[in-house]
Amino acid sequence: MNERRQAIANLIKTTKLENTKIARELVSSNPLFEGESVESLRKYVGEVRRELYELALKEGLGIDAVAIPESRYEEPAQYELTGKIGILNDIHIPFHDKRALETAINYLIKYEPDILYLNGDIGDFYAESKFMRDPKYRDAIIEIRAIKQFLEFVKSKFQTIYYYEGNHERRWQNYLWQHAPELASLESLNLSSVIGADDLGIEFITNGSLVRAGKLNIIHGNEIQAGGLINVARNKLIRAFDNVIFGHHHFKDERIERSLSGQPIGAWGVGCLCGLKPEYRRINNWVHGFATVEVYNDGSIEVENKKLINYKVK
Repeated sequence: MNERRQAIANLIKTTKLENTKIARELVSSNPLFEGESVESLRKYVGEVRRELYELALKEGLGIDAVAIPESRYEEPAQYELTGKIGILNDIHIPFHDKRALETAINYLIKYEPDILYLNGDIGDFYAESKFMRDPKYRDAIIEIRAIKQFLEFVKSKFQTIYYYEGNHERRWQNYLWQHAPELASLESLNLSSVIGADDLGIEFITNGSLVRAGKLNIIHGNEIQAGGLINVARNKLIRAFDNVIFGHHHFKDERIERSLSGQPIGAWGVGCLCGLKPEYRRINNWVHGFATVEVYNDGSIEVENKKLINYKVK
């Protein structure tokens, strides 16, 4: 490589300047390029950059600031839970069934979990919905206050709480992105701040994060499309290829299978704690329910998928 090419290569390797800026820098400061036009030198810089890139591919070298742009991809956050876990999901405050919710919480208080896991759709966020809405229920202030009240109550009963964002919680962020994108990045408008989770020390987990409790994956349910409302647990199991517990569908469903080596693998769909006959879906197969999970030292799990029949735990 001659002196001119070496000078260009050194700037490419040691700076993040684009081709035109490298050309200007060389013309103004390096006698080897005195009197040369910036435009012709810019093309020459591009040639050298391509040569370096091809050399890096051949020799497996890592060279910064070559043809590949910076990636904006981010790995999902990961969480590992241990011990005894109580799971509540699909409460849909303020359209919750108060008696069902009280029954589930009273059971978990006696169960004494190490972690209370709020597995999505704790609030309904009706006011932010993109669907047709009844004006008499479109009051975000009332909803937020009710969710805050619920979080304050459970925090008084359970020391460690995680709140996983369901598809209904996503309505808040989607509303801001659509109607007030200039304000969407304000920390004070983060949902975890608005509903008081941050102040209460409740860990808020973004939808799509990877949450494991031993050998069990915990998802809300919207993350894996299950192909309708038939055999939901089986379909989730097929797509997860692993143990998984979820809510979202508002009814209890389970599927346990065994691998060729004889290892059990399962999927558990957990019931809801909202009203069972909402105006938009009077006829359904929803059932009230919640779950407990115990994680042992070797990562093995014990799942109890509870349902409520006439407000009695079964």
